[in-house]
Amino acid sequence: MITLSYFGYKKVLSKTSNENTYYGIVEAETVNASFEIAGRIKEIFVQEGQEIKEGDKLASLDSKEGEIKFEIANLSKEGALNELDRVKEGSRREEIDIQKALVEQAKSQVEQGQALLNQARNNLNIAKINLDYKRKIYEDYKELYDKNSISKFELDNAKINWI
Repeated sequence: MITLSYFGYKKVLSKTSNENTYYGIVEAETVNASFEIAGRIKEIFVQEGQEIKEGDKLASLDSKEGEIKFEIANLSKEGALNELDRVKEGSRREEIDIQKALVEQAKSQVEQGQALLNQARNNLNIAKINLDYKRKIYEDYKELYDKNSISKFELDNAKINWI
């Protein structure tokens, strides 16, 4: 009796299962398909009515344009790697010597400019000393003229020398 009731209970449970199986055909006239890159379709891998799954290849693109872009990218990469190697290796000896010569030339020009600046400062100091000396001479002549010790002509000469 227990065995019969177990099998009867199982049969009732199996009829109340949530699984349903349906059979049929789905028809579609338009399917939107897209590729990760733009291009012309070269080949279609599926036929009408064929069963497909997610991830199946449906078509391929003409790869000529992609191959050209790939080659350009490879050439750019190679150029960048060559430039990197050149930088890592350092400049050639000739380039280093040219740059050293340019640096030495610039240093020489700076030193020459500094020497000219020092000379100009010295000339300015000498001119100030001379001006002060000539002003003192004129002031002395002016004092002598005010005391009627020298002539107007001598005072004018002192003024000319001061200016």
